[in-house]
Amino acid sequence: MRSHLRAWAPRSLALLSTAVFAATPPSASVRMSLSGPFERLAALHAPMERRTVIVGHPIRVAVGLKVGQPAVRVTARQPFEAKVGVVVIKALSGEIWTARRVAGAPARTEFVVALRSFRPSERSSALSLAGQWRQRGYQAGVVATGIRMGIVPRLSRESATGKARVVLLHDNRCLLAHAGRFKNEAAAADCVQALISAGQSPWIQERIAAPQGGIVALIGPDGRERSRGEHITFSSRGPLRVLDMPGDDTRPRRFQNGREYQGAIHARFDRTGQLAVVNEIELEAYLRGVIPAEIPTSDPDAAIRALAVAARSETLSKMSRGHAGQPFDLCADSHCQAYSGLAQQCRATNMGVDATRGEVVARAGGLVEAVYCDTCGGRTESIENVWSTDANPSLVATEDRPGRGPFLSLPPTEDLVTRWLHSNPPAFCRDGATGQNPMYRWTVEMSGPTLDAAVNAAYNVGRVRALEPLERGLSGRIKLLRVVGEKGQVLIQKEGPIRKALGNLRSALFVVEARPGPDGTSRSWRFHGAGWGHGVGLCQTGARAAARAGFGYREILAHYFRGTTVARAYL
Repeated sequence: MRSHLRAWAPRSLALLSTAVFAATPPSASVRMSLSGPFERLAALHAPMERRTVIVGHPIRVAVGLKVGQPAVRVTARQPFEAKVGVVVIKALSGEIWTARRVAGAPARTEFVVALRSFRPSERSSALSLAGQWRQRGYQAGVVATGIRMGIVPRLSRESATGKARVVLLHDNRCLLAHAGRFKNEAAAADCVQALISAGQSPWIQERIAAPQGGIVALIGPDGRERSRGEHITFSSRGPLRVLDMPGDDTRPRRFQNGREYQGAIHARFDRTGQLAVVNEIELEAYLRGVIPAEIPTSDPDAAIRALAVAARSETLSKMSRGHAGQPFDLCADSHCQAYSGLAQQCRATNMGVDATRGEVVARAGGLVEAVYCDTCGGRTESIENVWSTDANPSLVATEDRPGRGPFLSLPPTEDLVTRWLHSNPPAFCRDGATGQNPMYRWTVEMSGPTLDAAVNAAYNVGRVRALEPLERGLSGRIKLLRVVGEKGQVLIQKEGPIRKALGNLRSALFVVEARPGPDGTSRSWRFHGAGWGHGVGLCQTGARAAARAGFGYREILAHYFRGTTVARAYL
């Protein structure tokens, strides 16, 4: 029942400047302890005063390849090593070594029903709001989230000795005033429904109350156990291959023998107490595995470069948030960013990453969380209408046409949305290489039982009688939907939960027709919609068309991220 969970974006953005921490003069250096991915993730559970980390050069990112594994099998075409605690064991090329779970305990989670986010300096305001809700009978309070992250922008002898200039890259620390902390999501969801009915806009923030842990054993190619520890790290000068476990037939056939990855491979405990396969890799090398997994390698150079800059910005933003208690920054699928290691890399996409090294999307010196989707459907959406976050002047609803900016100051009426969805207006993302993009406009037919099953998987409303859009964003995407069923009704907020509740529709930009059966009840439903994905930020299909029309990558980024420039965060 994850339909109420919200992705949260930072309330405030730090400066991409030459300033250093603790108001040290820009020309000065500071002594610091450089943090790797796992030290950075640990800071997410520290008190507010200890939520500052500094990442070294080159920046390393932790990518979750798999979770829920009983074991992890690794090999390489060259000699490699396995490290368990302080024990290092040498492995020969071609040998298969296994990290096998011995025992593990899941993380203890809690579900915080958040009311509003505050900056760390606004603690008194956060406490005041929590106090008001306690007077109404809620178990309200305040919790801290996020970290402040700085980077060493260039490799130098000073950075190696722990004394170097530090750039304050990102600060998404905040205080969440909440209406209660719950042990299970169902209870939190009930609280959310009550608050929505009272005119509030709450969201659920899932937190780790106690981390997961366990013991993992290292098994050699002969089947003998060699060592045990809390986690195992495989490393090599060349790529490592992560093999599928016997019986794993869920991956495409061409990947059944596993994929190769640069960097280290870690076997660490995921939040369920099983093993996660984590690839620790340099940021630029990671992006070489992202771009060809996200877009066709035949895309124009400007589209590839635009996505490289956006993906780098998105990665740096996510590095300061973690991944819901998992032992990595981002996962390897479209929930975060698709990532295929070395499998799909090619010269064109690697050149696009290398040509934009260190470049990010910035506004007034602040890092922009440059999110992107496949197809916006002709209009992008403002970020606050899709996720529970404050408005961002760089992530606003925009027409996907040359020279067109924000198009509406008020949400469109149902009649306007219906007429627009049944039309075929020009847009960057309308046309594909061989005709109209099938995601630009689409129709989905859904039987009554199919819709009932999808809705009731999260909300016990019985047979669905009506779907009523109550609020839309500026692009027309639904942000508040009322579902009326024979057992009751429910209000669903935001794009992701709405799409999931309706059987994972392609987007929340749709109108729906109910087709009644002979008894007057709805037998089937017809959805007319536009776009694929959340619709915020860069439209990948639109960027491709803009590049083919002669726009450069900086122009493309400036179109989708209003008022921004491309800045270099590191060399």
